[in-house]
Amino acid sequence: MKQLIQHEQCLRCRECCRFREDRQYFAPLFTASEIDRIRAKRSDLPEFRPFKESDRVFQIQLKRSTMPDAVYPYVCPFLDEENYLCTIYDERPFDCQTWPFIVHKVEQTGSTLVAYFTGDVCLALKEVDPADFEEYQAYFVALVTSEKYLQVLRDHPELIWVHNEDGVYHTVSLADISTALSPESDAAEPPAAERRDQ
Repeated sequence: MKQLIQHEQCLRCRECCRFREDRQYFAPLFTASEIDRIRAKRSDLPEFRPFKESDRVFQIQLKRSTMPDAVYPYVCPFLDEENYLCTIYDERPFDCQTWPFIVHKVEQTGSTLVAYFTGDVCLALKEVDPADFEEYQAYFVALVTSEKYLQVLRDHPELIWVHNEDGVYHTVSLADISTALSPESDAAEPPAAERRDQ
């Protein structure tokens, strides 16, 4: 998957991969096959826990930062904090590869949308050339609506965020893929305590 945000931009932002006390539920999700690929290359895996009691999708257990600040006491255990590098970059999960683009289901309408977080959430977006951003939007929509990625979402509906339009994070919708996912998609509405609300 092509990337929109470059590492130099991430270095200037340093918002990703670090988590507030009350935002730990945004920790990255990994499919079982993604974990297997990482396990094949390294033995020191952190803890993963089933997400929504799934046996196909798991959420990584965050760790206390070695360089904590007042806002972000937790980090992804795969983050090299000193150099701000992902130590599994080539094997990072779909959930991380797509950022700041997402697939989410809107609670109020039930629609499943391809969208992206605005620049007030992903600060690095403010550095992206508008023409490059427009080109990437078209690329990402085409990618996610390809049969390969639609099947990934059908097989792992837990990867679809649950979005409340009244939430704290703002997104811009690009495409409605509800029809493309049905009827094969078996995504169910997760209990409120287990949602990844925005």
